[in-house]
Amino acid sequence: MLRVTRGLRQGAGRQKTMERLRAGLDRINRRYDEAQDTQVQETVAVVISRWLRAAGFYGISALDALDC
Repeated sequence: MLRVTRGLRQGAGRQKTMERLRAGLDRINRRYDEAQDTQVQETVAVVISRWLRAAGFYGISALDALDC
């Protein structure tokens, strides 16, 4: 999450941000089974959506947008 939010603050585009998010979540999912729980993914989606909207992009509205 820190890399994703830092990238947004430094001007990264939406596509690059989502790529970073997917890569980070993929690493976490391989290590921790709990990361694939619906509640965890929903929380991540809500937080990322807020950051995306704050950066001027449209947010994500579903867990499918995380595509993990």
